[in-house]
Amino acid sequence: MAWGWEQKGFYVDPAGRTYKYKMPEKWHRYKSNSSKRSWGFETDGTISVTELFENLKNSVEDKPLFEFQRKSNPITQAMIDDLLTSPIDDRGEVQCDAGSTSNSLFVYDPEIDLYRRILLSNDGDYEVVNQSGYTKQIVQSLGIVRR
Repeated sequence: MAWGWEQKGFYVDPAGRTYKYKMPEKWHRYKSNSSKRSWGFETDGTISVTELFENLKNSVEDKPLFEFQRKSNPITQAMIDDLLTSPIDDRGEVQCDAGSTSNSLFVYDPEIDLYRRILLSNDGDYEVVNQSGYTKQIVQSLGIVRR
């Protein structure tokens, strides 16, 4: 029997500002074509500009106590291209009732006018890792690596 369901997380914008959220009533999830996965483990997904910005409006900016603690690691187009084309290592179910931490980038695609989700990693009950050489660097800069 699972202990329950709670969804919380954060966004980091291009300027390095962090916005925390705890799943509000009105929350837009991204749409995925991966039917065999539950939310968070998918290797694809999109969300509209309007839905993403509504989610951000339901988030609260998390200001650090000391400004120098804020890390700024720009993500370049070369990094995005590599992440988009790198294989995903699906390690499968590794724990039970451990919860999950999913790390993703949302990149705007003007051709379809949507933000595309790039899965970086998922830890906890189910492990999935993008094999790009940039994955570890980006996830570590977020400060939430379990390994």
